[in-house]
Amino acid sequence: MASNTPALERVPSGEAADRVVQWWQDGTDPLAPKGWLSLVDERSADGGRVSTDGGQVLRAVHQRVESSILLDATGLTAEELLRNVLAALAVDSSRYGGTRWISELRKQPARRLVLIGHLHRMGRTRRSCEARRMWGGTLKALCNRKGLHVVAHVDTAAGLLDSRDAGIRLDGPAEPTDSRNRASHSEISRPEISPSEISPSEVPWPDELRALALAEPRQVPLRVWAALAEGWGLDSVTEAALNRLVDDHPQWLNRASGGVAFADEGLAETLRQEASAETVTRVNRHMTTWLRSLSDEIRHPEGWAAGGPLGTYAAMGLAMHATRAEHDQKWTATTFDELVSDATLVAHIPQTSLMDAAHCAHNGVVGENNAAADAMYLWDYGVVPPAQGEWAAWLHLMATARGDTVFASGLPASGIRMPWRARWTRWRPPGGYHPAFLEPGAIGELVEVRWQGRPAVAGIGTPELTVGVWDARTGEPLAGTRQEREDLSEELRTGLSWPQPAEPADHHDPNQPPSQQPQPQPQPQPQPQPQPQPQPQRIT
Repeated sequence: MASNTPALERVPSGEAADRVVQWWQDGTDPLAPKGWLSLVDERSADGGRVSTDGGQVLRAVHQRVESSILLDATGLTAEELLRNVLAALAVDSSRYGGTRWISELRKQPARRLVLIGHLHRMGRTRRSCEARRMWGGTLKALCNRKGLHVVAHVDTAAGLLDSRDAGIRLDGPAEPTDSRNRASHSEISRPEISPSEISPSEVPWPDELRALALAEPRQVPLRVWAALAEGWGLDSVTEAALNRLVDDHPQWLNRASGGVAFADEGLAETLRQEASAETVTRVNRHMTTWLRSLSDEIRHPEGWAAGGPLGTYAAMGLAMHATRAEHDQKWTATTFDELVSDATLVAHIPQTSLMDAAHCAHNGVVGENNAAADAMYLWDYGVVPPAQGEWAAWLHLMATARGDTVFASGLPASGIRMPWRARWTRWRPPGGYHPAFLEPGAIGELVEVRWQGRPAVAGIGTPELTVGVWDARTGEPLAGTRQEREDLSEELRTGLSWPQPAEPADHHDPNQPPSQQPQPQPQPQPQPQPQPQPQPQRIT
């Protein structure tokens, strides 16, 4: 059986910048012939501390290769990182439809070197699968010897490497070998010993700090930290005590917007590696239950994240905590699947967070007939609403199309303000695969009409000319034919008409119950006139 271990060249950290520059300058160097070079941090034998610093190597290379581009991938989605790379290469992806930007990238007049730091830290959460998406994505496929070259810095613990990857494994700290290296090495400031370089067994890290490392979003409100500590098993941890811990250990912790964060994310990664599967499961189950219990408190018409740091953590982190609630059981995602079925919660979770958690929960397999699958299929169709309320409206449309009345009714109950709401739909939703979606067939055009005086929608199908008419309020089928335009039935010829310009709009506020909808006001009746009345214009 073939090995899945990548063939990486071991290079001392102090010599790695030289080796990368040599590979870049020598077009025949076999180190990474496809243009993508993995720069892999080495961990200690116990799997704990990181004994090398690939980020420092990238900075040294950037100083020596004048046209190189240095980017940090921390916290970014795969799409965001790709946009940043293209922008740095002066390729405006927004100008080109579909994948036309790929041909623009290939037209680059000169070879370019892109240095990506901390690729294993991509995503809004620590467990994110964004790095894996990027690892096998478009940017890697575009690398080649004559054009784009990428050096991607990763940690071995991320589990991204396989036998097809080529590059450098950093082999412990070493002194630079010549004066040129010493100069570039000394220009990069760095603490003598980083917390992440210390094995957990060498320092009695406080349990509060170990609990904080199991947070999913990297910026953590004190109240969330206290809940993490409770899930860890600590009793009566107060926010005041946590504040004192931050003050006492500024080398470990920083005050961030609305909470705290690790001064060195590598320490969080090290402590997470040390946590037992049972501890990870217990903490994440506790956090899932606790965050769900806050739903009424953090409710906001624009989504949880609009309400402040606590709501932001819940919006970004709840789905991933639910994914990790079965950390000690492979191929199980019961907690996440239960969460996805609750529309009052899902309405507040961003599309990207929902997709990312689903990817992690089900190992990249897209399910069906739930909101997580809806999020993925809509994304594939280019539906990426900018506001949480609009995203909830799309979820309502998808649930309505799938016939999931329970989920659809739960979205308005979430308290989120949807700018529109589907009354009914005959649409086959993206990803929909069911006999129910075979009718009414392909629709090429929709138009507002009147059917025997009542508001209606007419659809013209393709490639055969098919005309269907549905009641605008209820979706009830009113008429239909598969005849050619010149052979429309007499029923359609006499029943259809255009709406008159003076007719009032059919207004409906999706965020108000029917009892609060504006009611039509009585209009004064015109006096009979002797002249003949105009006939309604018919569709022919």
